[in-house]
Amino acid sequence: MLRVVDAPEPTAPGPDEVVIRVLLRPVHHGDLLGVKGRYQPGAAVPAEGNRVGFEGYGVVETAGKDVDLTPGARVAFFPGRGAWGEKVLVSSAYVSAIPDGVSDEAAAQLHVNPLTTALLLRAVETSGAKAGRDVVVLTAAGSAVARLTISVLLERGFDVIGIVRRAVGVDALNVLFPDLPVIATESAD
Repeated sequence: MLRVVDAPEPTAPGPDEVVIRVLLRPVHHGDLLGVKGRYQPGAAVPAEGNRVGFEGYGVVETAGKDVDLTPGARVAFFPGRGAWGEKVLVSSAYVSAIPDGVSDEAAAQLHVNPLTTALLLRAVETSGAKAGRDVVVLTAAGSAVARLTISVLLERGFDVIGIVRRAVGVDALNVLFPDLPVIATESAD
């Protein structure tokens, strides 16, 4: 479904835009929908010529006149249509400067994962669950979003159980969270 093609360079940035040389990009469910030619259920996105990817990390190539970022600055962005390309033109409103102490890998996941975690935490709060009383069970517990959510839930005093597919996932999570109960669905018990 995908083809690598030479695409034209992004246009010069407008007053509030940035051209970013993309160095890392996470793959999200929304990206995979874009690959299939449909980002939202029922929405038609042309499969031909669609440049996929929405989030990433890179360095500023050029910035518009009203943008407070200089060429070479490390940045994360979301959304930035075509993030799987080498360069992307993004509104500066969707770009975050990255401090030196933040790894490139963490920067590439700066926007969507924390936002998703915040929405999951809101769902826990809305459900009426209380720390010290209720248990939160997370499926796909080995994902980056789940690991971030587990960290915050544990910090807030919740009991958490993680569910993963395989025993290797149990081992990986128990390295990060030694006392976390984790269940692998491949186990008969």
